[in-house]
Amino acid sequence: TIALYRDITERKKAEETLRKSQQEFAGVFRSNPEALIYVDEKGDILNINSRFTELFGYTLGEIKGKNIDSGVIHPPNKLGEGERLTKKSLEGYLNFETIRKKKDGTLFPVAISISNIVINGKLKGGIGTYIDITERKKMEQELERLAHYDVLTGCYSRGHGLALLEQQI
Repeated sequence: TIALYRDITERKKAEETLRKSQQEFAGVFRSNPEALIYVDEKGDILNINSRFTELFGYTLGEIKGKNIDSGVIHPPNKLGEGERLTKKSLEGYLNFETIRKKKDGTLFPVAISISNIVINGKLKGGIGTYIDITERKKMEQELERLAHYDVLTGCYSRGHGLALLEQQI
């Protein structure tokens, strides 16, 4: 009976540790400041956090069970890209910049990071992080403009003008 009691106690401790771990994961997932999506090994959506809802406009009820590559957040011209990214993410961590679509159809630039979830050596799914990089892209365009145009006159900068002249020659 002592051995049985010890087994029950150890099992209860293990169950408590598992429950605590699940609560910690759920808390980190929900409160993450970036838009997160959790998909299974086939790419079917299991969960999203509130920041994902803010960014894309979808609630969990609207997209749960849909495949990430079904076009729900991909513009039509990016469907093939989405499938390629999903396949590439199976190899491990992936970081990529592209365009995605909100529920209302608005297109916007995002940085996507995908990490696999492997349990007991088997792929069980992945977590995708989406960061809206609209402001960064605007700043990059402005820096590009400043690099090619004189701020005072609005004309091509000397370096850019010479590069254009060299291309024409």
